[in-house]
Amino acid sequence: MFCTKCGNPAPGGSTFCTECGSPLSAAGAPLPVEPNPPESKGSFFSSPAGISLIVLLSVLLVAGIVTGVLLAVRSGSDEDFGDELARVWAEYEDLVEEADRELVQISFDAASLDRQKEGLEKARLKVEALEQVLKNLEPPDDRWRVKYDQLAGALNYYNRYLEKLSELYVTIAAGALKSEVDVVQSILSELEKLAVKVKGLADDFLAGNTAVTSTGFNPEVLDLPKEITAEVEKALKSDSDTDGDTGRTDNESEDAARAVLQRVLGLYADGGWQAITGYMTPALLEAFESAPVSWDQVSYDVTGTNIESAEVEDPGTVVFRVMERRDDFGDIYSEPVDWEMVETGGAWLVNNATNEYGESKL
Repeated sequence: MFCTKCGNPAPGGSTFCTECGSPLSAAGAPLPVEPNPPESKGSFFSSPAGISLIVLLSVLLVAGIVTGVLLAVRSGSDEDFGDELARVWAEYEDLVEEADRELVQISFDAASLDRQKEGLEKARLKVEALEQVLKNLEPPDDRWRVKYDQLAGALNYYNRYLEKLSELYVTIAAGALKSEVDVVQSILSELEKLAVKVKGLADDFLAGNTAVTSTGFNPEVLDLPKEITAEVEKALKSDSDTDGDTGRTDNESEDAARAVLQRVLGLYADGGWQAITGYMTPALLEAFESAPVSWDQVSYDVTGTNIESAEVEDPGTVVFRVMERRDDFGDIYSEPVDWEMVETGGAWLVNNATNEYGESKL
């Protein structure tokens, strides 16, 4: 038989060709050999470049998912924090409205003062509870931090306002209205400054704040100092000794006017003319509001005032010489200003201010 692969003769019964070594079939043909599978070409995604691309796409996908989640959480956190602040503000408004209903009735009899002090203490406890709620909140960013600080400041100053108001009632209840008139006037001055702070911070909090629906903040309870001042002056007047037809000595007129002016000067040094509009006569207020240039647009800051002398022109008019300490961009000096106080409707008000050159606000 012959090898079917190389064609050489092969001895009978041989299993392999003696020439090429190919296996022989029974008929002399080589045994079938399993062909080698064709070499497969690897796909792009199994190559190093493909694997790198897959890894990159996977990283980008995961990063995108994580970013989306973080943005969603952040957005939700902003909204949640705004809602929390809005709830604290709503509670605060309710407290102030309650104070408007219960604390604005002015009476100096012992029973009324006791009720007022009790109401003030309850109000303070509620404010302190709100302050604690606010302390448990954490602003998510700087924008909310500003609003948070404004609301926290408003609560803090309102609490101090209520505390100072209670101190005033304690002083009056002790029967020291006449003997401690300077103390009473000092407390009233502090109350007015605190009221300005409370309202200013509340207005700042509401400005541009889309989380709340309130559009203004003008509680009556913050006007109490002015109303109490008028009542104090009436009480002092009714208790004073009379002198002839005027019903008051020059010294009493000077003392009453001086007490009001001291409070006015404190407000003026802190906030300028705008801070004392509630103590202006109608004529001075009209001149202030119609002035073509704001009276507060000056190059200097008033850093302090000192009443040096007083002249009682009549029991209803007193002119005080006041030395103003001024800071004009580091240049420190003093200037005299004559403040005219007149009694109007039972209250002492500022009617005019004249500088050393005779220039009058009227």
